[in-house]
Amino acid sequence: MSDILSFMSSYNSILMLLYIPLFALTTKIAFRSWGNNYYEHVVMNAYILAFYTLMSIIFLYPILFFFRHSPVSFYNVTQISVLLVPVILLFFFKEFYKDKPLKSIILRIFGVLGLTVLGYLIFILIAVFIGFGVALLKGPEALEYLKMK
Repeated sequence: MSDILSFMSSYNSILMLLYIPLFALTTKIAFRSWGNNYYEHVVMNAYILAFYTLMSIIFLYPILFFFRHSPVSFYNVTQISVLLVPVILLFFFKEFYKDKPLKSIILRIFGVLGLTVLGYLIFILIAVFIGFGVALLKGPEALEYLKMK
């Protein structure tokens, strides 16, 4: 787990830049009837990511500094920080769509979050199928190794 956390914190900027097109797709789907195209959603999500990064630098990283020697606490604080995302999305989209009711924005944000979770699940399923496909191609030794894990 600490290797994964180390990788994610080392390459956080690159990972976030790779997420922008995916999040733009989810916001485009959730807000499709409100008249913005995909590239406008890319720009919106870049602004959202910039704001999230600033909030992380100001609030999250000082807290994480104190938990740097405890991987479990570090992981827990990082997971709790994910709860900032819906708040940031609500703040951003309420300011962007000033003429839309708050209830409608909240429902669409839940749609964005649901689509994001669905995307992660699809990604995990594809990774599992690829992993088993590679194991099948390598032969029975690889399958025995997977069974032992």
